[in-house]
Amino acid sequence: MLETDKDAELRNVRQAIVDKNYELLPAEYRKKKDWLSTELGVVFMDSKIVIPLTLKEWVLQVIHGDHEGIPKMRLLAERVWWTTKERNIKDKAKNCITCFRSGKSLKTALPESENNKLPEFVGNWGGSSS
Repeated sequence: MLETDKDAELRNVRQAIVDKNYELLPAEYRKKKDWLSTELGVVFMDSKIVIPLTLKEWVLQVIHGDHEGIPKMRLLAERVWWTTKERNIKDKAKNCITCFRSGKSLKTALPESENNKLPEFVGNWGGSSS
């Protein structure tokens, strides 16, 4: 039995593709209907394998195996796709205890904005001002 068969949503997506009944696709798949296909029971989004729910955590473990950062994880995950892949990759890196202890996840813990920059120091460092 394929892992796709164990994933109810992906099973339905595969059937909608086979039947060409795209109205039955969940919204996040419907937006990508022109890139969806199926072969040998496996669903593809463009040339990427759509990962069933049962394998998502395993794939995240593999691409984060050496405690790679987000850019490297994205690169390692180029050939696979699932609806929440980007968010899951960020969460995996950000919530990894080993990465946190080594300081790797400190940068990802900061919000991505101009507000996280340190203000420019004005004044002296405790020395005399004379």
